[in-house]
Amino acid sequence: MEFSTSLQECLRILERGLLWVANPEGRASLLCLQGSALARLKRFAEAQASFEQAIRLAPDEPRNFYFMALHLLEPQARWQDAASLYRRALQLHPCPQDRKKIEQALDRVERKRKTKTP
Repeated sequence: MEFSTSLQECLRILERGLLWVANPEGRASLLCLQGSALARLKRFAEAQASFEQAIRLAPDEPRNFYFMALHLLEPQARWQDAASLYRRALQLHPCPQDRKKIEQALDRVERKRKTKTP
C-alpha cells in the first residue's frame, strides 16, 4: 500500500471518529491527528484549519501546539512561527517527556532560523 493511500485511509477513519466523539479533549486529539496527516499530504490549508480547531477546543493542551509546529510549520520552513508555538507549548507545563521533545524542537528551529537570517 502506498504511503499517501495509507494517509487517506487514516483521514477517513479520523473523520468517522469525529462524528462520534463529543468531548472537547477527544475531538481535539482527533483533529490534531487529522492535521498531522493532512500536512504530510501537503494539504497545508486544511491541516492548519484542523490544528486551529484542535487548539480552540483544547487551548491548554501543549501537544496541539507542538504537533502544529512540527508537522505544519517546520515543513514549510516557517521557523519563527514554529518557534512561537513551541514556546507556547512550554508555557503550558507539559509532562517531562514532552517538555524534553519540545525543548529539542525549539532548539532545532532556533538554529535553523538563525542560519536562514541574513
